[in-house]
Amino acid sequence: MASKKSKTVRRKKHTSTKKSKPLVHSQGIQKRYNSTKRPTLSAVPQKPKKNATITQKKKYLAKLDTLNSRNTKKLREWQENVKEANKLDQKIFG
Repeated sequence: MASKKSKTVRRKKHTSTKKSKPLVHSQGIQKRYNSTKRPTLSAVPQKPKKNATITQKKKYLAKLDTLNSRNTKKLREWQENVKEANKLDQKIFG
């Protein structure tokens, strides 16, 4: 007599579509800590072609200026966080 083999059935993992509730305490309002991880910078927009119109070139320059200011702000904040973390490490660990 042949023995019966039981078939294993994979069940789907049920995931909920509900969003998690926002945090009530101060963690939701403020960041938990200042990160020393290098920030991801915004990508530079594609340059317009040589035969592009003047308005397209002006739009490109305006986007580039705002993007550069945003990126430098991120880098400046990151450098300040790293300096602060290094000072604290020096005080704690000698």
